[in-house]
Order: sequence, then structure tokens, then C-alpha cells
Amino acid sequence: LLQHNGEPLPSHLKISDEIPWLEKNGSTYCENHVALKTHLPLHLLNWNDQAKYIVVARNPKDCCVSYYHHTRGFAFYDYAHGTFDDFFRRFINGEVGYGDFFDHFVSWQSRLNDRNVFFCTYEQLICDTKEIVKRLALFLEIKIDDNILEKVLQYSSLQAMQTDLQRWSIERSKDMPKFIRKGEIGDWRNYFNEEQSKLIDMKVEQFPLMKTLWAKMSDNNDEKSFPGTLIDPDTCEHHHHTSHHQRHPHSHHAPALVELHIHLDGSFRHSTLFELAEKKGILFLRMNLATIEDFIPYVSVQSTCQSLAEFLEKFPFFLNIVAGDVEALERVAYEFVEDQAIQGVLYTEARYSPQVLMGNTLTPEQVIVAINRGFKRGIKEFHVDIRTLLCCIRPHPEWSMEVVDLANKYRSAGVVGIDLAGSEHNCSYSPHAAAFERAVKLGIHRTVHAGETGSADSVLQAIQQCHAERIGHGYAIVDDPAIYEIVHSRDIHLECCLTSSLHTNAVGKYMPTDIEKYEEHFMLHGHKTKTTLHMHAKSKKEVWHPIHHFARDHINFSLSCDDPSVSQITIEHEYEHALTDLKLSPAQLSQCVFNAARSSFLPENEKNQLIDRLLANYLPKQVMTRQLADKIKDA
Repeated sequence: LLQHNGEPLPSHLKISDEIPWLEKNGSTYCENHVALKTHLPLHLLNWNDQAKYIVVARNPKDCCVSYYHHTRGFAFYDYAHGTFDDFFRRFINGEVGYGDFFDHFVSWQSRLNDRNVFFCTYEQLICDTKEIVKRLALFLEIKIDDNILEKVLQYSSLQAMQTDLQRWSIERSKDMPKFIRKGEIGDWRNYFNEEQSKLIDMKVEQFPLMKTLWAKMSDNNDEKSFPGTLIDPDTCEHHHHTSHHQRHPHSHHAPALVELHIHLDGSFRHSTLFELAEKKGILFLRMNLATIEDFIPYVSVQSTCQSLAEFLEKFPFFLNIVAGDVEALERVAYEFVEDQAIQGVLYTEARYSPQVLMGNTLTPEQVIVAINRGFKRGIKEFHVDIRTLLCCIRPHPEWSMEVVDLANKYRSAGVVGIDLAGSEHNCSYSPHAAAFERAVKLGIHRTVHAGETGSADSVLQAIQQCHAERIGHGYAIVDDPAIYEIVHSRDIHLECCLTSSLHTNAVGKYMPTDIEKYEEHFMLHGHKTKTTLHMHAKSKKEVWHPIHHFARDHINFSLSCDDPSVSQITIEHEYEHALTDLKLSPAQLSQCVFNAARSSFLPENEKNQLIDRLLANYLPKQVMTRQLADKIKDA
């Protein structure tokens, strides 16, 4: 229907003519069709990154009942006169067509966060059909208006399908169940006995994502949420309830985010810096910094900051307060973990240079040990995961080999990779190449700051000379189609930082200057703890940024804060800016989170565990943060 502007097929055609069934028609026949359907588990399909996959899953209890009636209607299942109890036994033992339900679901689970996969539950389809159709159209890149949407809803309704059965199924004898049956949630209650229900519940308990999607299937559960959807049943049009409870339940939960590009030394709390500076007597009284309000402008940028040099000028001031102080380093590391936990960041890769933080009294190794103590204490208390990237610094290639050796030594203590940071201006990659070559041989992951204030060629050099697996920023690749394609085709992850890209003027040249079309100003209102970004346009509601290209072309990118204390922001503000000012869709923003997870430097087994945790938080609804939940629902 979406492919035909909402219009049904001509009366002489059946759905199977337009969308053939792979198992019945064979791959050769299906080659000539744009769309096809299959019930096969993933491992029996030849995966194609260029194809798009729509995956729909139903709770196992209703699926069992529906499958029972379905098999009774087809001779090749040889089950026309079987009983439900016998079918249930076969279902729970995985002895039905297409094998074990649970194995089948798990086979697809590893792909559910891929950019070319659209996943929803059957329960979502029933309760929120309009929203799912709209999301599906976006996924398929099919433009629809309200008229087309209404046609799709009309002709795909249960009533329409029951009225026009010949389009939807092969003939069945009159004593067999109809192909289009009830389309209900919870029909299993009319078939399952208590023991059968418990057996399914026990199975579901073994699979975290299933447990999240379908944990509320027990008759003893007093909660009224439908299985497979977190929508309140009172708001579900299919069941004709009305209620004032319109908020999505996830809006009351902590968000679930992943952050890959954040500097520990750019995240020190202002209050901690002020307290330490006051205690050490280094408040520079000649500057008359009597209060924290007087102090903050010296450790953070203002709204007028428009260069990387000006941005980096803040670092020596606060680094002098913390560097070389074991207790201070442990404290700021612990507070960093707490701040990430408060924001709902499940996994963070925090980066810092041990040489920069050692001052005149410590060794780089002592810095790592102190920070690790703070991280370890915070992780134990706040239950989030923090890993470390050790930074090489562009003007100091003499440090780089030591950084690689330290990363190798402390990889069992949370160090997952190295970075190359610092201004790209007049800095060559070649002095660092040997160290990064050694990192490759040792199996140490690598990310590089490039294409921020430097050119697209800087990104290419980072890939070629430093073997970068990820790029910090990378906005400049939009200037060079060939380098853009290299990043895209190799799926190299871009760690994007929206607010800092403005503060450093990394994207200034990409911003619109046509006075006829845009109001040429971007107002950054600085507050004590946050910066609110307003981008105003006269005749266009969004302002262009390189990440528009990245989102459009499905480039592998994510959002991070960079230096939140310097920019006076939080990760939530970055997502809000992307949603409200840059007009990225909720689906694109949630994709950023999953991009970050799959591009993390975690070992594969831990990466899969992180993705499972995210799936449990995001599916079936995509939600960014508590405050944004309602906005996203409206969007």
C-alpha cells in the first residue's frame, strides 16, 4: 500500500503476486520483485547490507494460538485435526514449522539495531497502527501525506482484509479457520491452562529482550499493559478505551545513552574546581574571583566563542588546579561517573592525557592509577560502565609511544584504546605514525581527532597513517566526496559534538549566509549549568549542519558532549538541540545511540550485552530522555 500511494492492487491481483513468499516461490522467482516475505530464521538467509528488512515479532503465547489455527488451514502442515494441547507441546519443544520460536527470535535479535532493519512488535501494530505506518514510511524513504496515510490505514485494517479474503490467502475449506482471524492481543487466555502459561513464562525469563517486551503476560499480573507494548491500554484505539494517562511510561524512567567522545578534563565540576582552587590558594585574587559565578568564565567558554584556540585557552587554568594531585584526580573521576549516571549514560569512553594531568609531581602511570580508583568506586556505586581512552597530544609526539605502552599495560583495568588530540593546525600525523602502528600490532583500538578545524584530507591522513577506526568530529569530510565515500563505505564512526562544533567554529563555514533565506545569527545563551542553542530561520525551519548529511546518508555517527564543563552543557542538551534545532527525527537520534554502542571499543561479548541493555530500554518505543519523551511522542 505504501508503494502504491495507499491504493489497493487491481482486483485480479493477490498480495502474493506483488510480494512473493520466498519459501514457496523460490529465490529465482523472487529476484524480479521489489519486496518479498519470509518466515525463515536469520541464519537461513543470505544477509544483504543494501536490502531493507522489516521484522515483526509477536508475543509467544498469542503466536502459539495463531500458529495453531494457521496450521490447521493448510494441508502441507498435516495438522488439520490436531488438538491445541498437542500443538502446544510441539510449540514449546520447537517441533513446529520453522523450528523453535525462541531460537528464531534470537537469530534476528543481533540485527535489530542495524540501520537497514525496522523492528516492531505485533502488539505495537495493533495499538499504534498510525505511528508504525508513519515510521515505516520514513524507514522506506517513501513520502506520504495525510490522504495516503488514511488510505493505508483503511485498506490494511482487519475489516478490509476480512472483506477481501481472496487477496490475502489461498482457498480454505469452510470447516477450517479463516486466514484472517481475530487480530487480537491476549487471545491466548482462551486456550492456555495455568501450566502452559507458566512454561512460556519460564522460557521468556531466559531472554532479556523478550522479558522486556513480553513480561506482562501472566494472569496474576495486575498491571494492565499489553504484552509487547509499553503503551497504556487505555490509550489504545483498537480497544476503544479513553484515559487522561497520555504519558509514555518510559518518560518516567532514566534515559539510556552511550557517549564515546568526552574528555575527562573537560568535564570537571565547576564547584569542585572552585573548592580546590580556594583550598590551594590559587584563585588568583588579583582577578577578584570571590564567588563561583566570578570563577566560571575562566574555566568555560561564553556564547561568543568561535575558535578552537579560544576554546582551548580555558584548559591551562583549570588543569593547574587538578594536575599532579592524586586525591583531586580520584575525586574528579568519581564525580564524573556520578554525573554520567545522573544523565542516564549507560556506557562512556572517557579520554584524557596522563602526561597532561601528571603535573610536576606524578608519573603518567600514577595518574592512571588514581583516576582508575575514582572510576572503580563510582562504577560500583552508580552501576554504569566507564572505560578509558588514553590521549596522545599532537604537539608532543615524544609522549605517544609511552601512551601506547600504558594502554597495553592497563587494558585489563578499563583502558580500551588511544586517541590523538589537539589542534590540527600545522601538525603532521607522521611523528605519531610509529606509535599508532605499534597500537595496531598490539590490538589496541584507535580514534583520532580530525576534520574538526582541519580539512577532509586530515581525516584521510588519520585513517591512513594512524589506522583510525573512529574519527573525533570529522565534519570536513562533506567537502570531499571521495573521502566522504571512504568513511561511509568503511563504516568509520564519527564522534560528533554539536555545541562544541559551534564553539570551535568547526562548522561555521557550513552555516547558511543567505540573508534572504535566513536570519544570520545563532544565539547561545549562557547559564550557570547549561547552554541553550537557538537557531532562527526566516523561511526554513531547520538550520543545516554536516550531521544532516550524515543522517541522510546513514553515515555511522553519534552525539557526545566533548567538554561539557567548558561548553556548559549536558548530553541531554545535545540531543535536544539535534531534535528541536537541527530537526533530526527521534528514529535518527536513537540510531545515534546504537551506532555508538556498536562502534564502542568494548570486547564483542560485552558490546553485545550493552546492545541488549539498550534494546531493552528502547524497544518497542524509541525514547531519548525523560524531558524529551513527550516531545518525541508528538514528533
